[in-house]
Amino acid sequence: MGQGSSLYHSVIIRGDTAQITIGRNTTVQDLTRIASNRAAPGDRITIGDNVYIGANASLDACTVHDNAFVGMGASVARGATVESFGVLAAGSQLEEGQTVRSG
Repeated sequence: MGQGSSLYHSVIIRGDTAQITIGRNTTVQDLTRIASNRAAPGDRITIGDNVYIGANASLDACTVHDNAFVGMGASVARGATVESFGVLAAGSQLEEGQTVRSG
């Protein structure tokens, strides 16, 4: 977890099934779950710098690039990507292998 990042109340981060990296100045809001739902070789969760992850979000083995936004209650499935400056709206579900493009 990078310098200046913050985790709020009741956040669950499980590193037992995947390697997890959280960049600098990233905010992970209340009740968010960050974990791999199954232990597959090479699973990793990468969250970049200056990322906002809203309350009650769920992230599986995925990548969220720098300066991205994941809204509250959103779900990011395994293999999905949110590119830099990409916005995943509140309550949205990003399916396996899908990408939210930059901008």
